[in-house]
Amino acid sequence: MKRILAVVLLVCSFSAAKDEFYEHDIASALESKFAKKYLLKDISLQFSKQMDEELEPVKSQRRSNKYRAVEENSFGDAVKDPREDNYKESCEYVFVKVLVDLQTAAKNAGKSSVVNIQGNFKDKLLDSKDKFQCVVGNMATAVALKANLK
Repeated sequence: MKRILAVVLLVCSFSAAKDEFYEHDIASALESKFAKKYLLKDISLQFSKQMDEELEPVKSQRRSNKYRAVEENSFGDAVKDPREDNYKESCEYVFVKVLVDLQTAAKNAGKSSVVNIQGNFKDKLLDSKDKFQCVVGNMATAVALKANLK
């Protein structure tokens, strides 16, 4: 009986989880320690839809729990650390990793740039030159982007 109750409580805790959408500065992320470490220098990036010509489409999405300042309360529930600023570090890390995925796709296709980069989490589009969207759930931080290779 205790096992069944534990399973029911576990399922309920996951179903109660709600994704929180945040917007962070692209410029800040591109200056972060992650960008300096991981981004490819030979593949350029262009944010927001700026070209209407037919270009090869590409999408990438990543989730990670790295750089999350999450603690557990006395019930074992994950609790956001109040010192953390909207999971900025975790969001920047995942954002940069998705950009690297897009750059790698461009390099493998023989292209020199990734253009028309837009946020696209669960088809919630964010078309911005200045901001990227980051989704934070109970277990992970996620970023999804769509773009074109040129």
